[in-house]
Amino acid sequence: MEKPAETRFSVQELISRRWSPRAFSDELPSWEDLGAMLEAARWAPSCFNGQPWRFIIARRDQKDFYDRALGCLREKNQLGTPGARNRDTGYTPGL
Repeated sequence: MEKPAETRFSVQELISRRWSPRAFSDELPSWEDLGAMLEAARWAPSCFNGQPWRFIIARRDQKDFYDRALGCLREKNQLGTPGARNRDTGYTPGL
């Protein structure tokens, strides 16, 4: 989606084209797209090179695992998760 910011002053195009979604499609991303996203995240910088990354991919088309993953989210994070995607990363280890 292209929706460049209307800025009063000139800013870098990369910043003006940045977009934050507020709604999501029901279409599932392909495994290839998920792999590309995880690879990009894996190479993202981290504070003090601590690399605290933890990723869990739980797709609705894998119902048993999705339900288990949803159960690990803290209660406050489960509220917005069933029909949308979780915006907060709090979880309880246990998968």
